[in-house]
Amino acid sequence: MLFAGIFLSFFLILGSFSLAEMLFYLLNGRFFWRAFIPSIIRFALFPNDKIELDEYDILTEYGSFMLYCSFLVLPFIALNYMGLVHIF
Repeated sequence: MLFAGIFLSFFLILGSFSLAEMLFYLLNGRFFWRAFIPSIIRFALFPNDKIELDEYDILTEYGSFMLYCSFLVLPFIALNYMGLVHIF
């Protein structure tokens, strides 16, 4: 049961994160991971990155990440209720 819970949790987090990134990219033309790393690291990884983030863009990306995390709560409550994971 523990292995199934870990597998389902990992699949849920990874799959929903990929879906959220894809939807955010389709709506805004960029991925929302850029707001979470410092600019110096982002430009070291991608020196030709043409996306400039102002404060509103950073808040938009943080808000979309919080919305993504809020949609994970109900599936984790269901996994906890079924006994696959013990988070709450």
